[in-house]
Amino acid sequence: MRPFLGTPPQANRIGTLLSLLLLGVLLSCSPGMDTGERVASSSLSVSDLLGGVPQEGYARALEPRPFRFPDDHGPHPDYQTEWWYLTGNLAGPDGEAFGFQLTFFRSALSPEKPDFDGSAWRSNQVFMGHFALTDAEGGRFRAFERFGRSAVGLAGAEAAPFRVWLEDWTLEGEGNEVFPLRLTAEEGAAGVSLTLEPEKPLVL
Repeated sequence: MRPFLGTPPQANRIGTLLSLLLLGVLLSCSPGMDTGERVASSSLSVSDLLGGVPQEGYARALEPRPFRFPDDHGPHPDYQTEWWYLTGNLAGPDGEAFGFQLTFFRSALSPEKPDFDGSAWRSNQVFMGHFALTDAEGGRFRAFERFGRSAVGLAGAEAAPFRVWLEDWTLEGEGNEVFPLRLTAEEGAAGVSLTLEPEKPLVL
């Protein structure tokens, strides 16, 4: 693991918050009746995108079902939302304590695949990534997030070979197996490059 440098990016957090507010304003605009004006409406929310409100057309987890691994490590596009979440504690060469977290969220904007109409940019899948590092002894914490559509190779998830990615943040298996699992995430001076191996069986 490569140690990170610097202090927590307060400016980045403020910039991200302002960007999200602006995005919310832009996404909440819809055409007016006859005048062509743009009027505010609450057509999209984080709760909706992350599955807080059930919507018609998507599969739902209403009862237990048999799990099938390694296939179930991959994407389930019939469902509106799913995520891949990894956390861990690391020790540096001199015993320094670090923590990491990498999460990928997949969210469908509609149950039906879009009509591509000749454009490779059309997609009904959106990915969000969250990456964080903690330097326990140095008292430093860095967190980053990204958003991208599943189009032109920007983001996606595959079962075999197993791979989840958002730009150059990746989780990758080996062949048709998930493990060893290679995890790579980098943002500025903060980054991890790890190979993960299981030490115990799956726990349901």
